[in-house]
Amino acid sequence: FRSQAIRAALGVHKQRTNRLLEPFMWHTVIVSATEWSNFFALRAHKDAQPEIRDAACAMRDAMNNSTPVVLAPNEWHTPLILPDEDFSLQDKIKISVGRCARVSYLTHDGVRDPSKDIELYDRLIEGGHMSPLEHVARPITDDDFQFGNFVGWWQHRQDIPYEWDYGARPNP
Repeated sequence: FRSQAIRAALGVHKQRTNRLLEPFMWHTVIVSATEWSNFFALRAHKDAQPEIRDAACAMRDAMNNSTPVVLAPNEWHTPLILPDEDFSLQDKIKISVGRCARVSYLTHDGVRDPSKDIELYDRLIEGGHMSPLEHVARPITDDDFQFGNFVGWWQHRQDIPYEWDYGARPNP
């Protein structure tokens, strides 16, 4: 409804107004990475822009105070899946991707709805929007060839045919 109201009142798509307002808005993001040294060296530095420095220092402190969970090669890192949620592995992966894309485990109306997360996953795949699939990953095995941007991990994105160029799909 918000986007319809903006378009009706201003005659512009909400994305255009959002781009203008972004510098003044709070952003919630999910960042998944394996190599942090250079980021922290540059962005947690005294000369970095204060806003990114504050975020980088908070990220570094959170990582330093965390206890990593070691996963076996067949176990998946599924962000935003809660310990009490009992789903099949396939559904955990899809739900996690959907929640990462939404940057919340709640739908925009404030309800946790796994079926909506799976629907969002399916729309992402159909539309070729692969970035949210990068957060869900498993440790690589000796049989895996390393590629993607997680060192030592196989991202779910790599499971999707033509994920690197959706325009190259046969019969899209």
